[in-house]
Order: sequence, then structure tokens, then C-alpha cells
Amino acid sequence: MIELLENNIYRGYRVKLIVAVERDNMIKTRNQIIVPKVYDTLEEAQAHVEMDLKYRLSDSLYFRSQKLGYALVRYSREASLNTYISYRIVPLMLEKNQFSAGLYIKPIDTQKI
Repeated sequence: MIELLENNIYRGYRVKLIVAVERDNMIKTRNQIIVPKVYDTLEEAQAHVEMDLKYRLSDSLYFRSQKLGYALVRYSREASLNTYISYRIVPLMLEKNQFSAGLYIKPIDTQKI
């Protein structure tokens, strides 16, 4: 379902994972990964996040994180190199002038809203 928003056409949602590596109690690297699937509704994107959380908690070495802003943590053997994961749901929109040329999807700049 495509819904018009001002000069742009609304498209859907994507899930973004933020993976951060902590060394000696400081975040050293931080990468963002966008899940390629586009979800039509916010509920579908939230269901994907819940499914991924359940999978990582049950079938991998991740635990619930106590660090603010992160959902999961995987501790290293030495506890000096830990990996944190957080999830964000990103709204997407399709620009009206590019709609006829093809499906170019870009994230919404939330600072302008």
C-alpha cells in the first residue's frame, strides 16, 4: 500500500541492526547493517525484530544487554572484547519524481520532519 506524504510517496519500513564492539569498556567500532527486506507495516518490521531476538537468545551466544541502547550482548572469553547489537526500524519513502523511472528507495531524513 503506497500512501502520499507531501512531495514524496511513502513506501514502508526496513530493519537496521547496529553492531558495536566494545574493548576495555569503550565502544571502538560501530557498524550499521540494513536488512534488505522492505516491510509494508510497522508491525511486520517489529515481528522481524522479535523473531531475530528470539533466535539469537536461543540459538547463539547472545544475552540481554544491560548497556543502555543495546538489546543484545555477546561476551568474549576474556570479557575485554564484547559485541553489542541494537535494532532500529527505519521508515522509507519513494521520491515522486523517481517513481515512474523505477523503485529507488531511500531512508527518511527524520531531522526534517
